[in-house]
Amino acid sequence: MSSSEPTTIESVRRTHEASRDPRVYRTRAKIFSAVELLIAQSPESISVADIVRQAGISKTSFYTHFSSFDDLALQVVERAYEHLRDINRRLAAAPDFEPASIVRESYERLIRHYIEHRTFYVAVLALPLSREVHTNAVRAMAADIEPWIAGHPNLPTSIRPHLAASLISSAVVGFLDEWLESDFEATADELLEHLLQLLPAWYTGRDQPPVVDEAEVTPR
Repeated sequence: MSSSEPTTIESVRRTHEASRDPRVYRTRAKIFSAVELLIAQSPESISVADIVRQAGISKTSFYTHFSSFDDLALQVVERAYEHLRDINRRLAAAPDFEPASIVRESYERLIRHYIEHRTFYVAVLALPLSREVHTNAVRAMAADIEPWIAGHPNLPTSIRPHLAASLISSAVVGFLDEWLESDFEATADELLEHLLQLLPAWYTGRDQPPVVDEAEVTPR
């Protein structure tokens, strides 16, 4: 078997990830719930043994679903961003939302989610895979906002939506990571206002100076 071919256990894990079997779903739900509870209690000392004890499953069952604790943590973060993508999609589809309102509401919910789960995210950032988590978070957010940016009424004609989505997502995730890793305290409203001030004005809908057509400017 070539090194690029999945092993039997890897094939089983992939099958479980895509499975709709209620037994598979219940086992994974138990594991995710156990992680959240353990992190809330003591994020510095979580192990696979702790997780399986809390979830009431065997280590064999755990490793059937996840290759390691790092793999589990990565999937927990991805699940969180899937939830946030759903929120953003519903907001963007709402006919009564202006672009500025969509951006503000989306990031307000994102920040409140981070505040509510701060202990978990701090623990994840301490893992060896924190860079991979960061990269995946940026890609997930960028994939979500790119179509919306492409149709943004204030998007400058010289800016490519793909690059704008990547830069904005990287800035947002980096901003939140910095907040998680530092010791300064801030309310949700303070974090939101700070973040909105840092993002491009055309994107957030902040007041901008009027665009002047250079052809209409008469030189002195």
